[in-house]
Amino acid sequence: MTKFETQLFDERAQPFYHPGSRTGCILIHGFTSTPHEMRWIGNKLSETWGFSVMGVRLAGHGTSMQNLERSTWQDWLASVEDAYHFLRPNVDRLIVVGSSMGGALALSAAADFPVDAVVAISAPYDLPRDKRLFFLPLLKPFFIKLKKGKPDWQDSESVREHVAYTHRTPHGIVELDGLLEYMRSKLPEVTAPLLMFQSVHDITIPANSMDAISSRVHSNVKETNWVITSGHVIPIEPDKAFVTDNIAEFIKKIS
Repeated sequence: MTKFETQLFDERAQPFYHPGSRTGCILIHGFTSTPHEMRWIGNKLSETWGFSVMGVRLAGHGTSMQNLERSTWQDWLASVEDAYHFLRPNVDRLIVVGSSMGGALALSAAADFPVDAVVAISAPYDLPRDKRLFFLPLLKPFFIKLKKGKPDWQDSESVREHVAYTHRTPHGIVELDGLLEYMRSKLPEVTAPLLMFQSVHDITIPANSMDAISSRVHSNVKETNWVITSGHVIPIEPDKAFVTDNIAEFIKKIS
């Protein structure tokens, strides 16, 4: 795996598009990560199920941390909007699928644009409460690299597939907090069928996240699933096959 401090030169960080049927999926990666996080699921949805699949690279991600410092949560949502407007004319059904922060973006997009379903994997309802968060806005103007928290990987081999920035910054965390505040305000506007996944081993997001989100959306169809052989980054851990098959079956069921 290629890790990096400030820059990434790795083809796996590139966005991807697999044209297919008139059912389309937009796949959205998490904070500090890259489209490669969603590539296995994307390949499976394309090759096995024949869907049209687009893996988005969010603004400021997969390039350099300096670019991430120049991006905002509105830019990340705009990246999803760009993908939506690219794919929408080419499909009859459009599903947004996101992991972690990508799940928050998928839910926000489902409130802002007409979609046929939304899938949120390891989506946070809020940031874990930490008194240090109070000081981050004061540090936001400074380029300070902060170590990520304790990892919760359940499969050591999966770590090699995680192409992401090795650090976070005050600016990025403050923007993430802003996105989650926006998502929470928009949850009652989400009416599309909702499928959610969270791991029992996830220590990155609050444990009540899936239930909190599910209880606040106004979708008539809601399914929640706990997985047991993955950590936070489910799309590259052992539960990825279970999740992908469930996504495909969910799409078939609501079509």
